[in-house]
Amino acid sequence: MAIFPEELKLGNPFIVVKKKTGRIIFANKLTSDKLGIPLDSLLNSSLNALEASLMDSLAMDHRDLRKEMYSQIVTTDEYSYLFLNDEYVPRKLPDVKCLSPFTIAIVEPNTIISRVSGSFEELSGYKKWEIENKKSFLEFVSPPMRKILKDLHILRHSKEYLPSDEYALEILRKDETKRSALVKIEFIDATKQSILFILDISAQKATEEFMRKRLKFASTLGKVILKILSYRGSDIFGFLYKELERNREVLNFERLSIFSNENGEPHQIAGEDEKFESFEELRSFINSIKSGDDFIILSLGSPHERVLVLPVSYKEELHAVILLHGWKSMLLKTPESREAMRAFKKAIEYAIEIEIAIKTLKEQQEKALFLLKFRESGLWEAVVEEGEVHYYNDFQWLMILGYSGNDLNTKSWNDVIDSRDRAAIKRGIREYMEGKADCYRASYRVVNSRGNLEWFQDEGRFYEKPDGKRILIGIRKKMTESMLAWEKLKYVSFHDKLTGLYNRSFFEEEMMRFDSKRQVPLSVIMGDVNGLKLVNDAFGHAKGDELLKKTAEILKNSVRKEDIVARWGGDEFIILLPKADEEIAKSVSERIESYCARELTVENISFSISLGYATRTDLSKTITALIKDAEDLMYRNKVLKGNLRSRTVLTALENTLFEYNPIEARHCKHVEELALNFGEKLKIHSTTMANLRLLARYHDIGKLAVPSNIIMKKGKLNNNEWRIVKSHPEVGFRIARSTIELSAISKEILSHHENWDGTGYPRKLKGEHIPYLARVIAVVNAFEAMINFRPYREPLSIEDALLELERCSGTQFDPYIARKFVEFIKSKKSDYHNAT
Repeated sequence: MAIFPEELKLGNPFIVVKKKTGRIIFANKLTSDKLGIPLDSLLNSSLNALEASLMDSLAMDHRDLRKEMYSQIVTTDEYSYLFLNDEYVPRKLPDVKCLSPFTIAIVEPNTIISRVSGSFEELSGYKKWEIENKKSFLEFVSPPMRKILKDLHILRHSKEYLPSDEYALEILRKDETKRSALVKIEFIDATKQSILFILDISAQKATEEFMRKRLKFASTLGKVILKILSYRGSDIFGFLYKELERNREVLNFERLSIFSNENGEPHQIAGEDEKFESFEELRSFINSIKSGDDFIILSLGSPHERVLVLPVSYKEELHAVILLHGWKSMLLKTPESREAMRAFKKAIEYAIEIEIAIKTLKEQQEKALFLLKFRESGLWEAVVEEGEVHYYNDFQWLMILGYSGNDLNTKSWNDVIDSRDRAAIKRGIREYMEGKADCYRASYRVVNSRGNLEWFQDEGRFYEKPDGKRILIGIRKKMTESMLAWEKLKYVSFHDKLTGLYNRSFFEEEMMRFDSKRQVPLSVIMGDVNGLKLVNDAFGHAKGDELLKKTAEILKNSVRKEDIVARWGGDEFIILLPKADEEIAKSVSERIESYCARELTVENISFSISLGYATRTDLSKTITALIKDAEDLMYRNKVLKGNLRSRTVLTALENTLFEYNPIEARHCKHVEELALNFGEKLKIHSTTMANLRLLARYHDIGKLAVPSNIIMKKGKLNNNEWRIVKSHPEVGFRIARSTIELSAISKEILSHHENWDGTGYPRKLKGEHIPYLARVIAVVNAFEAMINFRPYREPLSIEDALLELERCSGTQFDPYIARKFVEFIKSKKSDYHNAT
């Protein structure tokens, strides 16, 4: 099968490209003329480079160039055949009339060489007698080109080809090497022979290749030098090893090793382990190298292995040796390559200086940092300008604060000083410069890298340097822990732990500070939280604490910035209002009462505060007397509004109990009705009947402290739950004592679960030691509970409930009251049947 498309004539200009390398391995003279490029320049050149050059000169993109330039492209597995377009306008070159010096060969129609000149022996490596009439000229070209040249030779006979042509190709030698050549073919019409004029351009190609390698060698070393100069790591030789290995092919060596010089002994730091013989030779060689020696090429280990030795110095001492084994390149004989290698060596030495300097600086920093961390103190320096202290050389202090990287270059100690403490620094230097202090002294806060504050203290004096410049130097000590401990101690000493307000000790100190004419008029407001004991008894001390904290928050939000709010003790608070007349004190009091009415709630119950205020307009009245006046008014207000507050709170407590326990609400209502009817049967006095009504309604008020999940539990209570339930009489007793309305029945509430035989709770009272009304309610309460539904059991019938009362008479219940109650219920049996 013909390699060329049938519609194309082999007389067209074309080139052959090896696909793997992209290089042109064959081109004819027509192609050279079309492109305006000499044949010798086309051979072995890059097709990509050729097209890129044409794209630049013609201002065309790649697709348009190929469309205009080629008529067809044929590809095989290994080669591409590119046929130039007839319409492509060539750039003319002067005609080449002859090639000289040259070799001549006469080729017969069957492609056998019949005659060659003597120089063909040099070109091909064969003797004349080995060639003439024995070898085809096709044997001297690469296999892919043989078919092409054979077809071209046949076409000459058909006169479809020009009588002359010129090619750039490679000649295959006897020793299997190749030589580049320009071949001009003249066709002899009469004899059908061809005359080949062959010009050996291998030397020219070798020179061009050598020049290319020279430029690439110098360029590659230049790039490596730039990378070395920009390197700021801590392992220059590790970095260098990677860069040289990456460019091994261009620099033309086989392997690489790097040794450091440690007191004349080589210590390998990179590369493959050296053989013992090479190592011993290197040891003796290192001792012969002098600082500043240039690169050296020698045989090391093997007489046939060339090694490029690059000595690297630091401070006029041999620091390291770089060995490039299997050095093949002759490039170091050229001036630019030698200069590039010298620059390479200097760059390494410069990088080593930088690396050692950085390591030394880092070591010094780490030592300073270690001492700073260990002692938390160290030296500082500063200059004073216009009363301002400007610190410098403070990177180690910034590192103590956790700063690193770019922050160490852009921040100074002054930048991290807390703005609130700059005045303290100014005051410290001013007092020192005015002679009021023996040295500059300042305690201040700085902001660390995490945004937290740390305390430091500076002490220093002026020091005159040899150049006459006066600077401030001194000792800096980290004070964070001691200052925080002091601040904490100070806070605890002057603040109430629960509310965060100032305590009484602080307030009394402030009283002395405000006892001056400058603070007149001066007002004091006293306050007492209403219902604190009730909350503690009903809901526990945690809720009482909540009430106090809410009150403190309201007080802080109600006063002015300059006012001082303190917890005076227990449920009492006090406010000191400097430069505040009676109108201001009254306005603040009303604001506090208003806030309390809206916001002072615990367990959905609103509470209030009793207030009293007093004002002095001169110094004739002491602050102690002023406080006494405010306190007296507070107590008067508390008494005047006490009954109303008590009823309000009691109603709120009752509503709270009944809201979350509707069974308890029905139970208390029924017990109240039943107890009043039974009380009439017992002919109880009207005054006592009023207490019986209250006891019937509020006997279980202590269940406010019992969680609803326990009260509503369907199963049997565990020991802990039963203990909580049994606490409700005591809670109810404390609530009753805290309210005016229930104080008269507090003992009855406490005793309503005591048993006649002393087995009840909480005090195990017996017989008539149990209050009378408590014994009455015990019977009524038990009967009502038995005949009505409870989550833990079904209700009993009235008959069964009465039988239970009779059975427990004399043990759980007062026998007399139990007997009377049974009689009473039996007399009213039909009514209670209807009620239940």
